[in-house]
Amino acid sequence: MLLVGIYMFDSIQLMADSQMSMNLVDFVPSVLVLVVCLPVFALFTSAICLCICIFAKSFKEANNYSTPILLVFMFASMAGMLPDLELTFQTALIPVVNVSLLIKSLFVLQFDWGAIGIVFLSNIVYSLLTIWLMSKLFSSESVLFGEGFASVHFFE
Repeated sequence: MLLVGIYMFDSIQLMADSQMSMNLVDFVPSVLVLVVCLPVFALFTSAICLCICIFAKSFKEANNYSTPILLVFMFASMAGMLPDLELTFQTALIPVVNVSLLIKSLFVLQFDWGAIGIVFLSNIVYSLLTIWLMSKLFSSESVLFGEGFASVHFFE
């Protein structure tokens, strides 16, 4: 990591000497928005994983249950690499895609505060919904004592 840091510092110095210059102060708002939005997204992803892995009877079974979630999250986060897809009010409501597009737009210094607010609020709402779902699952004794998916009743 030290060598990467030295390389990055040297690259920035070379860029400062050339015609292309980069001001690191411009990235401060981007980093602050990410510091606020990423923990909310981490809460959402951990709640999703807990909702699914609660049904596992062993560590190996929990890994088997969480692998499809990881794949879905990986493919959805790759939406940020699509060139024509940008953070709009509609894409800000898609759970994993919104954070990927938020990171993409922040690093090119495009601040749409309305879309950033929608991303933040939608991730809070999704987190609260998954936590509510998880609380419903944990309140069932049959789930806690290992009867699995067969005894899940959400709307009782």
